[in-house]
Amino acid sequence: MVQSSHRELTEIGQKVSQTQLKDEEDLNERILLWLSPFPFRKQHDAILETVQAGTGGWFMKHEKLMHHIRSIVVDTLEHKLASKNALCTYIYCNYGRRNEQTPVALLSSLLLQVLRHSKSGTVPSEISSLYDSHKKLGTRPTWKELFDIFTKMTFEYETTYIVIDALDEYSESENDALWFLSTISSIGSNVKIMCSSRFSTTFDAYFDSFEKVEISARDEDIELFLDSEISRLPTLSSLSKHLRAEPDLRRHIIVSITGECQGMFLLAKLHLESLLPKINRKAVRLALASLPGTLNDTYSDALKRIREQPAEMVELAELVLLWVICARQNLTVMQLQHMYAMLELSEEMALEDDDLPDGDVLTAACGGLITVDKESQTINVIHYTAQQYFEISLAPKLMAARVNLTKISLAYLVLLNFSTGFCTSDTTMAQRLREYPFIEYAAKHWGSEVNLIDAGEILPDLERLWSNPVAVEMTSQVWSLSSARYPS
Repeated sequence: MVQSSHRELTEIGQKVSQTQLKDEEDLNERILLWLSPFPFRKQHDAILETVQAGTGGWFMKHEKLMHHIRSIVVDTLEHKLASKNALCTYIYCNYGRRNEQTPVALLSSLLLQVLRHSKSGTVPSEISSLYDSHKKLGTRPTWKELFDIFTKMTFEYETTYIVIDALDEYSESENDALWFLSTISSIGSNVKIMCSSRFSTTFDAYFDSFEKVEISARDEDIELFLDSEISRLPTLSSLSKHLRAEPDLRRHIIVSITGECQGMFLLAKLHLESLLPKINRKAVRLALASLPGTLNDTYSDALKRIREQPAEMVELAELVLLWVICARQNLTVMQLQHMYAMLELSEEMALEDDDLPDGDVLTAACGGLITVDKESQTINVIHYTAQQYFEISLAPKLMAARVNLTKISLAYLVLLNFSTGFCTSDTTMAQRLREYPFIEYAAKHWGSEVNLIDAGEILPDLERLWSNPVAVEMTSQVWSLSSARYPS
């Protein structure tokens, strides 16, 4: 009897310990998710999936890079492999997120990576205290708070490597990028930084005393890439049929595009995209003979192809492209579906699943000029140079697009779907955000364009919101949540 009771008490104790451990792990994860909105690990994995096997080998064999690799090997051997106390962190800058890529946000991401690398499995007391104090006030950590903790944690490693990709896409101001870089560099000699960037006289001067390697795709890289892309073409596509009818055309396509893409995978991809709708092999050969020679010419050619579609698809493509360009943060496919559904929804109707358009139709209309991240379903213009080009070439239509985006945001906030108003629990709020993915963007950014547009055009929509106390309360709640998680 005593043994049975002892066994039961032991089992209860084990269950209590397991519950406490799970609660602690859940809290740790909540703190880490709160710390940074940038999931660079997912982005890193997604980029690796797109890498063409066999390309870029020359870079890894480059003398200057090998010098650094040899230095690391020598250092490791000097320590007789006893020390593996090093850490690699990374940042992927994105022109489309330049408004969100604040120094605090990027430093938060670096700190998050350091924490996830920790072998202790627990969140340090400094981070827990930071979380507790800011959660109570609904505020976010300051640069100094994060920088002090990050500096302290980097000294726990012999070397902390920081890789910054696309430094030129950090922000509109190159000086902002250099301030961030120089401040991080000031931590100490234990922090090693590697950056990639398009050519810039400002960056070139800053890095003058550092080792530099010019990176561009070699012809063999481009050919491997094109061969792989052609192999992935749908069997029933026009170009696949042309290649089956004339196998030698494949090599002609690869050689012709490689000769015109100036070492850029982006140009190679766009040139191949331009061949997809050609109705016969002669049209393919004619297109290959007159491939655009610059990125801007290629973007212009892509817009021309879009405008050769049926009128309804042209309107759809321009609408989606303009929304993606104007949006204050990256949109997802589901957000785009909800936005488009609002165009034909009357004021007295609730939004239903039947109102949502096919997401693939929305994105396909843009003819390869936008990309969709497989995991996050986030939409981006194919490249920041394309966004810059469209901001100029589509400038006359941007104002109308901003008005349209603002009106859609305001209309979304007064949907009958939100007539229950304020969410009374985290569960109901999470459900609302999941079922209505555009609500967070609408609540946070409906006023972002007010200074850029004629306020008179949105006044009726604004009055509908302000005259609806339930909608105002709901909007305020979502805005507060969004601002606490992802500050502007």
